[in-house]
Amino acid sequence: MTMAHGLEARVPFLCPDVIDAIMTIDPIHKTINEGRPAEKHSLRQAFQGTMPDEVLWRTKAMQCEGVGMTWVAELQSRCNK
Repeated sequence: MTMAHGLEARVPFLCPDVIDAIMTIDPIHKTINEGRPAEKHSLRQAFQGTMPDEVLWRTKAMQCEGVGMTWVAELQSRCNK
């Protein structure tokens, strides 16, 4: 339904049980700070040892990087006219 209206919903953790569990975690454990330099640090830590570190701890990238930044720049230049 969302795509039919031009929206992109990202709901990987939509399960009510997961939401309830996450809401019980202190927000300090879900934010970036000196002790937790990466986004979603606790989630990444939970998967430590199950995937290569270069994948698990890589920095977030814009979704559009897969199509190339020149393509994005071209679109932005056309929108700014």
